[in-house]
Amino acid sequence: MASALAHDPSIHRLELDSHGGDAGQGLALAALVEKYSLSTFVRRECLSACVLVFAAGHERLLMAGAKLGYHRAQSHVWDDIIDNDGQFNQEYTMFLISRGVQEDFARKAYSVPYDDMWYPSVNELLTAAVITGKPLP
Repeated sequence: MASALAHDPSIHRLELDSHGGDAGQGLALAALVEKYSLSTFVRRECLSACVLVFAAGHERLLMAGAKLGYHRAQSHVWDDIIDNDGQFNQEYTMFLISRGVQEDFARKAYSVPYDDMWYPSVNELLTAAVITGKPLP
């Protein structure tokens, strides 16, 4: 993705559709979205680590019916679970806040148990400045 963005200045929007994955990789992709001032767009769903990438967008839009899903991250490495999970989730919370998302929303997003998912309503997303406009029809 870094290579494509570096070689094609006509790319202005990144469409996301993901169940998530590694949050560290999500932050790495988010850094590219920020660096190239991309808008982010979700047609269907963006869950877990994907929402970090979404939050990095200059403009953050959803298609009507699209879902964003939040929950705590949890490492799959036992030592990290004991030592770092709280730190990682604090980092992800602060990242959302740094992108203009309201603090109470960001804190709630990373307090949801890792084996559950919170799907905020459109009104919650607009009020918390997660999305920058009403969903597109």
